[in-house]
Amino acid sequence: TADNITRSMMATSIVLFVIQLGIILFSYQNLPPIIPLFNQLPWGAERLGTRLSIFLPFTTALICAFTNLVLASITYNAMPLVARIMGVTSFLVSLLCLIFTIRTILLIT
Repeated sequence: TADNITRSMMATSIVLFVIQLGIILFSYQNLPPIIPLFNQLPWGAERLGTRLSIFLPFTTALICAFTNLVLASITYNAMPLVARIMGVTSFLVSLLCLIFTIRTILLIT
């Protein structure tokens, strides 16, 4: 895309994903075998996930950002505002996912 807003938001999202992946990989060996990941579920075993589950929010946000990037590239010429909204959405999803991952790791270590 040729838009500065869309390009900068997508680039920032990628940087946030790299930071998040680095944090996950750096702390992966220190994580316990079971981590509290699904905090919106009722109290008990339903809230827990395996150590590998720490990659679930990262993967979900990465798929969302990639989908938004592809759709923004396709729709930019016809609807630049929609492409900008997708760029901002990708940034927000990656930022919130990074915050969630950091808080989860800090909670259990």
